[in-house]
Amino acid sequence: MEIAAREMPSATVRPGDMRILLAETEAAADRALRRPADYLRYRDALSHAAAAFSRPLAGCDVQPLPMAVPDLQRERLAGLARQVFAAIETVVQLFVDGEPEVAALFARYDGLRPLMIRQGRYWQGIGRYDFTIDRKGDPQFLSARAARAPNYCAVRELRRWFMATAPDFLQAAGIHEDCSHESHGLGSSIADLIRRSRPGDGSVAVLLDRTQDRCEVAQAIAALEREGLTAAIGRAEDLVFDDGYRMARGGPRVAAVLDLQPMLGPGGGWPPGAEVRFASYLRGVRDNAFLMVNTFAAMTVAEDEAVFAALTRPAVRARLTQAQRRVVQRHLPDSYLLGRGTRTLEGVPLARELKANRGDWEIRRCRPTAGAGSLAGRDTAAEDWSALVDGLLDGDVPHLAQRRVEPHLARLATGGPDGLSVRRMQFIGGVYFNDRHLPALLARVVPAATARSAAGGASILPQMLKRDGSQALLRQPKLPPEPLGRKQAARATAC
Repeated sequence: MEIAAREMPSATVRPGDMRILLAETEAAADRALRRPADYLRYRDALSHAAAAFSRPLAGCDVQPLPMAVPDLQRERLAGLARQVFAAIETVVQLFVDGEPEVAALFARYDGLRPLMIRQGRYWQGIGRYDFTIDRKGDPQFLSARAARAPNYCAVRELRRWFMATAPDFLQAAGIHEDCSHESHGLGSSIADLIRRSRPGDGSVAVLLDRTQDRCEVAQAIAALEREGLTAAIGRAEDLVFDDGYRMARGGPRVAAVLDLQPMLGPGGGWPPGAEVRFASYLRGVRDNAFLMVNTFAAMTVAEDEAVFAALTRPAVRARLTQAQRRVVQRHLPDSYLLGRGTRTLEGVPLARELKANRGDWEIRRCRPTAGAGSLAGRDTAAEDWSALVDGLLDGDVPHLAQRRVEPHLARLATGGPDGLSVRRMQFIGGVYFNDRHLPALLARVVPAATARSAAGGASILPQMLKRDGSQALLRQPKLPPEPLGRKQAARATAC
């Protein structure tokens, strides 16, 4: 029998059981059902505020049901995410070193190796890992956004606005705004990277394209300015060499780059003409002329969904610690890169397995693409699914097959144009990280029938921390320093 999250008091829940994350959410939903008019009125106010924080949030359904994360569960989730972080670092290093098995998996990035330079302690700088909660309460990491942290600033603003304005019947007992780990915000994390790398005086170039969310970029710039850093906004093609790299001739020297501009195509290669357009920028990266907050290795290998397939390869597993192997085995679903020669861990040809047991599998592109969700075998007719698998095996765009997670479903009230309704919802969360620190979570839910769809179909919830009375210390254990790869040792010095 499935146990509802609100039936599990935090004092009796094991630290690894993440169903408790939605206990306050379900309780607030019950209270909302008794005051539907008040709930809908506040939902409209919160939605308007969220639209001001971020354009992507303006396109999402925002519900004022708090997800209150108890200290024990937050600490446990942070510990798991740190192990995932370290495991992905190992994959990236093996690719840079040219390990044959990993190099074959990411062959589409071979031409980008000269751009992959580790300037700090880690390849990954700022990003997010997405996860869901299975029926046993275990978190299952599904996807990596290891070179970007979409909606990071907006999530923090949404939480602050909710805590300051939410009516009493939607508030959760014991919630608190800040804790020691939250000092590692976007601006302070970049400032720490710059201080350690010592690239010299200059501005932080924030690279974006014309479609980028200016609200979120403005928040990122404000975070940098609070740390005494100067930010210059532009596109990668605007970067020029003029006695140092600058966003415009005569402008301030660029000391560091926060690259938010999508440059590679869905297949992982350069779009036509891109190498000419970005020539000055790429020359600066290749010459190690400025600090890259997110390295090219993070923007390619670490953010490619095939990194989950790499974690099952013998060459990678041999390099993981025992703790990392346990996390991969228990908290990452089986994942494989679609290909005619791919076999499962049991030795079965992957194509045969996908067709025989389509209800157990989902398929998605390896490179994140706006609006592209997963294709679920259980929601696809057998003949259509078989044709899809055959077509993707020979396609130009790499795809990942991932075993479907049977999710924990919460009973939540959601408000919309037609009033208040109760639905069974699946949680899809995100763990943000800044140079290994884990300062925030993203809370989203989707209707059970939707499965893991595009982010636009999700409802965003305000997320906050909850003191659980356990006196748990939110430890931030340091990761052991990763040895430099033999090709990187001479280049991993300060800029």
